Amino acid sequence: MAENMTSLNVHLTRAMRERARDAAKRLGKPTGQLIKDALDEKLIALDARFRQEDAQREADRLAKKAKHDPALRQGLRGIGSSSLPLTTQVRTSLVAASPEQDPMEALYIELAKSILAAGNDNEEVRKRVVRAIAAVRRERPLTAPPEGRILETLEVYMLKLREEGVEPVRTVDSFVGSVLDVSKLKTSGFTE
Repeated sequence: MAENMTSLNVHLTRAMRERARDAAKRLGKPTGQLIKDALDEKLIALDARFRQEDAQREADRLAKKAKHDPALRQGLRGIGSSSLPLTTQVRTSLVAASPEQDPMEALYIELAKSILAAGNDNEEVRKRVVRAIAAVRRERPLTAPPEGRILETLEVYMLKLREEGVEPVRTVDSFVGSVLDVSKLKTSGFTE
């Protein structure tokens, strides 16, 4: 099935046209195809950026809503600590699920899942909140938001995950017969 095509007149400088011709020649493509491919790549990048900006606006809207909700104000803020250990785990900049997803968004989602996995154990929730704040600060050491903003963002992602009904990732060990926190498992480092 042929795709509907349309014509577009574009005025290029001579220098740009020559550069496009040279590049097309090296790639073995027609100049028009090179320009279409470049435009397609740019549009894909812009779409990803627009999705990210929309998601950020939605997160800001939900954070504002959560800020004014009395039930949520008592949420995580009372659990956090101002003296945070920065020695927990490793940098998690590679947790993004897809190329379009912002690494920080993926980090917040993973941290929110971890906090939700703690269940009703207040001490464990407090520890995971402290680790989450430390992880965000470690991921962006120079541009990390203040502790209150990190907590607000975590609350927003936790609300989203609860609304979506996403179950936290759990591993049930058949030998022990209980749920294991995989993030706390350590290996000896021995390899065969």
